[in-house]
Amino acid sequence: MYKNANLFFFISFLIVIAGFIPSYFLKLTSNGLAHHIHSLSAILWYVLLIAQSTLIRQKKKELHRALGKASFVLAPVVIASAVHIMYVSQADLKLSEFWALTFFMIDHGMLLAFTFSCALAIWFRKRVPLHARYMAVTAIVVLPSPLSRLFDADVFGDLSGMIRINLIYITVELIFIAILIKDKGIELKKSPFFFFFLAFLATHALVNFAGNSATWANYSSLYVSIYSVILSQNSITWLAGIVLTFALVYAFKLRGRTHPPKSTV
Repeated sequence: MYKNANLFFFISFLIVIAGFIPSYFLKLTSNGLAHHIHSLSAILWYVLLIAQSTLIRQKKKELHRALGKASFVLAPVVIASAVHIMYVSQADLKLSEFWALTFFMIDHGMLLAFTFSCALAIWFRKRVPLHARYMAVTAIVVLPSPLSRLFDADVFGDLSGMIRINLIYITVELIFIAILIKDKGIELKKSPFFFFFLAFLATHALVNFAGNSATWANYSSLYVSIYSVILSQNSITWLAGIVLTFALVYAFKLRGRTHPPKSTV
């Protein structure tokens, strides 16, 4: 799609790493297994994006397709571990209720956007222009998380927390706008970037009300309750089940594509 797509993914990757140095990489022993699984899978996702865009630029399409199979396992791990971390953050309530609910909304927005953009990238994998754009979206929609750590109180000490949150969303929205201006290869209303830009704007608006929303607080309690029941049934089995389901779906699709046609003689 873009000649410098691999550079864009690499810069996004550096933002993610830089954002999580203080809260994760410098505190490895204080983080649980779910955080380690999520961090490793997220890092590998960015590595996959960089490698895939580089392979396309080098016209190594067969290797690109082979490596792309990793997304069928990697994406479910990223998603499932994120769902678990969201539960932990709400169940522990280390933050005030206002900030716990605000970040719960931010996490929901990122998770839903990543899940749908990833699913659509896989669905349209044979339509290269759409596939490439949806894959690029997966790198953009999760940027609020590392940026919220980069835009911390030490850097913007004179600004309130919500002003910093809004600056983060505006920064990502400007990235979307810059890409939309540069992206001349597809009609605006059909562009995956445009659709997710609108969804991102909607999430931005909701984030400003989530902290004081009784409805959102009730949903948070329901989320914790349901997930607690799931955990009581064995969380490792649940996570493995999701990964196995995706793997089996892919295996059946692969079997259908590679099975030789029946003879008509």
